[in-house]
Amino acid sequence: MHDLKSLLGNALQRNQISREVTVARILEVAQEAMIGLLPVGRAADATATGYRDGVVYVNCRHGAVAERLWEQEQTIIDAIKRTIPAANIQRIKTKVV
Repeated sequence: MHDLKSLLGNALQRNQISREVTVARILEVAQEAMIGLLPVGRAADATATGYRDGVVYVNCRHGAVAERLWEQEQTIIDAIKRTIPAANIQRIKTKVV
């Protein structure tokens, strides 16, 4: 009998969705890291929206938030790499929306 973990891993590989799951996890960890860097009550001012070719894309409501995240870019990258060692994160790209 197989354990649930091995069955889940095999299902992810069979359906070729492991990349999508990894991207979702990268965005989740990036969001958590950003929340920790922003002032209390300002968590909604930045949203991790995408990941492609080593870049995490973040929408920010204010220029000050984008600047704060730019200053703490390596902290966010380190948090992602601690949680997902295989992640190839090279930079965080912010956009004010």
